Amino acid sequence: MRPSVRPAALVLGLLCTVLLALLPTTAQADDATPADTPLVLAGVAGLRWSDVDAARTPHLWRLVGGGSVASSSVRTLTPTCAQDAWLSLSAGSRVVTTTEETEPAEEGGAGGDDEQDVTTCPPLPTVAAPHAADAPQPARVPGWDALVAPDGEASDPVTAAPGALATLADAVGGCTTAVGPGGALALADPGGDVARYVGDEEDLTADDVATCAVTVVDLGELPDAAVERSAAVGEVDAAVGRLADLLPAGGRLVVAGLADTPLGPVDLQVVVDWTSPGGGATWLTSTSSRWPGVVVTGDLSATLADALLEGSDPEDPAVAEAAAAFTGSPLEHGEDRRLSVARTVENRQYLSVLTETLPRMTPVLVGAAALGVVAAVGWLLVSRRRRAADTEDAPGGTVEPGARPGHGTRLALAVLALAASVPGAATLATLSRWWVWDTPVTVLSLAVPAAALALALAAWWARRLLPRSPWRLPTTLAAATWLVLTVDGLTGTTLQQGSLLGPAPSLGARFYGFSNSVFAVYSVVGIVLAAGAVAVLRNAGAGRRAQVLTASAVAVVTVAVDGLPPFGADFGGILALVPAFAVLVLGVAGTRLTWRLVALVAGATVLLVAVVAVADWASPPSTHLGGFVQAVLDGSALTVVGGKAAGAWATVANPVGAAAAVVCAAVGWAVLDPRRARLHGLAAAYDRDPLLRRTVVALVTVAVVGTLLNDSGIVVAGYVVLFATAVLLVGPLDVRLGALPGGERGTAWHLAGATAGLALLLQLGGAALPATGHAGDVSAGGEPVVEADAPVVLVGTDGVRWQDVSPTATPTLWRMLRDGASAGGVTTGSTGASGDCVAAGWLGLSAGRSPVTGSTQDDVWRCADWTVEPGDDGAAAVDGWDDLTALQSASEFNPHPGVLGDTFAAGDVCTTAVGPGAALALATTDGTVARYRDLDAALADPDDTFSCPVTVVDAGAAPYHPTGTTTSTTRPVPDDATTPGDARDAALRAVDARVRGVVEAAPADATVLVLDVGNPAPTRPALGMGVARTDTESAPSYLTSTATRWLGVVRLLDVPPTLVESFDLPRPADFSGAPLALGDHRPASTETTVEDLAALTDRDHSLRVVTGTVTGVPTYVALAAFLLVVLALPGVRRRRSARTVAVWERTLEAVLLVCAAVPAATFLMTTWSWWRLPDPVAGLWTALLGCTALVAAVGTLAPRRPAWAGPVLVSWVTFVELSVDAVLGTPLHRGSPLGAAPTLGGRFYGFGNPTYSVYAVVAVLAAAGLATVVTRRWNRVAGAVAASLVGLVALVVTVWPTFGVDVGGGLVLVPVFVVVVLAVLGARLTWQRMLLAGGAGVLLVAVIGVLDWLRPAAERSHLGAFVQSVVDGTAFETVWRKAGYALRSLDSGPPAWLSLAVLVAVVLLLWGGPRFRARWLERTQEAWPLLRAVLVALLLAGVGGALVNDYGIRVVTIMLFPAVPLLGLLVLRVASPIASAAKGPEQSV
Repeated sequence: MRPSVRPAALVLGLLCTVLLALLPTTAQADDATPADTPLVLAGVAGLRWSDVDAARTPHLWRLVGGGSVASSSVRTLTPTCAQDAWLSLSAGSRVVTTTEETEPAEEGGAGGDDEQDVTTCPPLPTVAAPHAADAPQPARVPGWDALVAPDGEASDPVTAAPGALATLADAVGGCTTAVGPGGALALADPGGDVARYVGDEEDLTADDVATCAVTVVDLGELPDAAVERSAAVGEVDAAVGRLADLLPAGGRLVVAGLADTPLGPVDLQVVVDWTSPGGGATWLTSTSSRWPGVVVTGDLSATLADALLEGSDPEDPAVAEAAAAFTGSPLEHGEDRRLSVARTVENRQYLSVLTETLPRMTPVLVGAAALGVVAAVGWLLVSRRRRAADTEDAPGGTVEPGARPGHGTRLALAVLALAASVPGAATLATLSRWWVWDTPVTVLSLAVPAAALALALAAWWARRLLPRSPWRLPTTLAAATWLVLTVDGLTGTTLQQGSLLGPAPSLGARFYGFSNSVFAVYSVVGIVLAAGAVAVLRNAGAGRRAQVLTASAVAVVTVAVDGLPPFGADFGGILALVPAFAVLVLGVAGTRLTWRLVALVAGATVLLVAVVAVADWASPPSTHLGGFVQAVLDGSALTVVGGKAAGAWATVANPVGAAAAVVCAAVGWAVLDPRRARLHGLAAAYDRDPLLRRTVVALVTVAVVGTLLNDSGIVVAGYVVLFATAVLLVGPLDVRLGALPGGERGTAWHLAGATAGLALLLQLGGAALPATGHAGDVSAGGEPVVEADAPVVLVGTDGVRWQDVSPTATPTLWRMLRDGASAGGVTTGSTGASGDCVAAGWLGLSAGRSPVTGSTQDDVWRCADWTVEPGDDGAAAVDGWDDLTALQSASEFNPHPGVLGDTFAAGDVCTTAVGPGAALALATTDGTVARYRDLDAALADPDDTFSCPVTVVDAGAAPYHPTGTTTSTTRPVPDDATTPGDARDAALRAVDARVRGVVEAAPADATVLVLDVGNPAPTRPALGMGVARTDTESAPSYLTSTATRWLGVVRLLDVPPTLVESFDLPRPADFSGAPLALGDHRPASTETTVEDLAALTDRDHSLRVVTGTVTGVPTYVALAAFLLVVLALPGVRRRRSARTVAVWERTLEAVLLVCAAVPAATFLMTTWSWWRLPDPVAGLWTALLGCTALVAAVGTLAPRRPAWAGPVLVSWVTFVELSVDAVLGTPLHRGSPLGAAPTLGGRFYGFGNPTYSVYAVVAVLAAAGLATVVTRRWNRVAGAVAASLVGLVALVVTVWPTFGVDVGGGLVLVPVFVVVVLAVLGARLTWQRMLLAGGAGVLLVAVIGVLDWLRPAAERSHLGAFVQSVVDGTAFETVWRKAGYALRSLDSGPPAWLSLAVLVAVVLLLWGGPRFRARWLERTQEAWPLLRAVLVALLLAGVGGALVNDYGIRVVTIMLFPAVPLLGLLVLRVASPIASAAKGPEQSV
């Protein structure tokens, strides 16, 4: 064959092979049988599965039980307005005629996100209904021409013409009936005329339904406002019931959510297909989505068209032309649904988990992979300049005794191999069905790393089957992911439905096939696999023809799986993959690329795509490919292309996308011209192996073409660069390890450690991007619960917890939640014996602070006696008020009862007290109440009762005690306390009945707050019930306040500021709370809301029980191990064999490493959401042990030499974790044994004293470790700067008002880090310098405190509140109170004694002279000279923290928790026999 003919023949042969593989398959047969009964489509905007329940929607509940169901995606990336939804039904395809406008939510709006956008949609046109008509009449849609005419401003191009349904009805000679304005839009003809129109659904008759094959009913749009939505859902359900009654036997009723609502979540909506009088329960499906139980709006339109086509002649040209407009597929009844109605509704809400999780966790996964790749590449670039052949891992360039060769290379290989396995792992993780678990994000965060580890290990071990070369590990890694994606593609891409790289169903962009992200990954692994297979054959001596055929075979399978409609259905993928593989195959064949050959390949690619697309179009139902052919025939192809081009441009028309484009372009230029980019190693690799250059060129080709032809734009190139780098770089690293003695040993352990690191990153990322609407999450405030000058009715109860709320015991509260009330848990703040009294909560409202309500008499706590004496003029006086006021002198908070009443009186705000507790709350400082009513009289005359703007009602008490008895002789159980059982239920029903009377009598425009003010019984505190019926436009929300920053948790003491500020009254200095606000939307399900709020108390109780165990046991175990290291191990080394010594050392090292990992795990365990598991206690320990294992596994990644590397790495993990947590608002504290206790109400956010104790230790060790590395790499000054930066970060994180908010910690950290920095510089530590550092710390904290104080009072943190107390002259009370707490901590038993003993021991070791000299300490200081400074800094942090914090000596106790195992691990590794044999470069800094 002539040389000029051979390239063309090769390309044509490849094309023929691909065409044979891409022959169209038989389309799925439509199993729908022709129907001769009417079809009614009832559409409503915003109907979600969370709206469906047996009580509120009984008719819809019945239809679900006897019909077929699905979830509907109503959007394509962007929200869909109701007008466009109805027009899309009319057109048979998506129509966007309205400009998508967004307006920022009001400042402080719901959810606390000031930048939240609200989608605004135009109202539907008002269609005039015929007057006094007995039958449907013709009508016209006003403004039709303006609706359907593109104005050039729509976000999506208009690619379909409304009126297709009417045109089809006319073509088949049928009729349709439109009901309501939406129905008119759906059934209007192209000119806007409606043949049969009924204005309201209630006017529709059975004859109207039976007359026409299709009836479309507009049931309106569900409001987002909480108060309005429940009633609107009930009205929709009633209409559904009426429509079902109108159907004849065999008639179909399809109820469907069609559009988004302005404030609604991005969620799937309801579709129920019911045939009268009911039948079998099945899942709905369609070929448009290929996803059982998921359909799209276009399928509803196709279903209407299918009903019209029954009995028509499909060969009729007019009918065929009219039917071609419908791009969806008729609804099909799929598999039987073997679930109850309740389980079906629950199952549908699992898709909401997918909707919520996939968009937020995908960037976390990709970011984690990118971070690993960048870190590995950075290490390779830096180490290349200072690495000799066998000394690459030692600091300073020499191998330290005990260091294993190749540690850095092995770690880099493990990280890159794991990153390369992430895409396949994301697909395999779907097998875990993570979305159905109680903690889906946790399961996903573990399933992906576990699958990645499995793939990486499989590739690592499979590479042994191949000859040693730079291609063997890349080949096996690529093969592993390629096989996963190929099998998934051939089986219908079912694994993509739960993959982080797959489609998000609610976004509606695509439901089947390969997404652009998966295409990018699949192209990388396909090209690398083809090249690797060629390399294997080449090394085995195979001929060029075998190499070409092998590469072609991989290319054919890859292109077929990615592009064939039954598989990947990726239009752009074919256009990008064919030229990329052509570049590779032609290179393998030895053919030089010319412009003519490039043009031939491009033409062949276009021809191939055209053939596949036409075949798909000719075999309906078609996919995207066939849809584009139809668009070409319709003349709208340019608008489709324009829309994709606009989408691609949008990916780079922002700072992040532009930066990504620059990076990708720079990488492309560098790998194509490595010599000019000074990548001499890559240039040499190209020279050694031309196949590598052709592979890189093929990858660049697929990246460029894929970016240009896909609407994901630069995302495609980014994925190609990221994963191609990871796959290809492992090859030379594998070769390098093989050349080192023992270099490959331990790689599997490094892979396990890297996997643990990936799991940690995913869990931290999940915490950084939390889902909305979960009680206990971080909240930044929101819309005020009480609007300015609006009437308020506060109903107080005693003893009603969230565990008590149920539809049987508290039906009123349950109904309020079901009807859209907001909810939260209430912390009373009155703990101890004072909380046992009924007066506690009410008196707290009066004073704005926690009160004292009784005293100890004869060793028994007795509540102060008081009663309310009504007067003749409607006023009242509290008898015993003076005694209650006198008791407050014993309070450390110095409350002043009557402040709330005085404030209202001074502001001329009328108030009414109903019941004795309300009288306590509204009494003035003299104990009188201007307006007082008893409950019966108040309900008998509601006009008088609620005539004032503020009404406070005491609805009675139902005190709770778990057993009814107590062993305490000082705090007796009250006689009216009830235990779980019938008596408890009766007491709750009595309280609920009084609440119902008040709520029903309250004015409709009043904000009704039903709050529990405390549980008057000696038991563990719990969050009380809090429900708010608000007159706002917000959806049902969780209550919150800036005083708690917890979603779903408020303080009872937040109520007084709420009432005062709603009437623009001056805020008294006594009030310590912040106004109540509406946070993120709560779950629409009442049961879920109640469970979430009750779980907060259960979680807190579980944590408080184990706090001492979690911190104490690891401390004591680590201390015992430390003593064994310094006292027993030297003797073992002298007397025992080397094997015995090794067992001792490994055991002690494992114990110390695990103990060192526990502090980080105590916070990380929150990401596991362990309290949502069926057994929270078991979940707590599982989460703690699992997170400990992950942190310890990351710790094993550090080399054994230098000895400080391991402790420093664990310290950095903990330091970064806590720093990130503080920046995010301390979400990890919410489920940590060291976090805040919301039931106690002491502190809700920021760093508590336990966190400061841990943070100070790890910050000091992290700073010292970084300073050591930087000093050795550069000089002392650079090391000091590095340590200073760590200290600055620690200080800001600890003190800043929106982060740690720890005043005491900020005062101490400045001198602590001065000690470290001076040691790095080699400077002396003097008293003058320490005093100067202490003064600087005080000044810095003072400045931050003043800045916080300058903010509005409701937004201030503890720092600003303390500054205000300085201004008010009450700061001394706070300081004295905290000093008393600190002093009493010395009497806390053995832990305090142990802490004091350790302090004394450290002082003696550091400054006790030769008499207390310890050889193990001297050896450790020789190995790490900064150790002495670290010990001094930790001593200062402990003593200083104990003096300035109310935690006292317990600060030192908690500091031992991380310090003992970390320092013990350091001492153990230094004291090993290898370390004593010779000293490396660690002897100097």
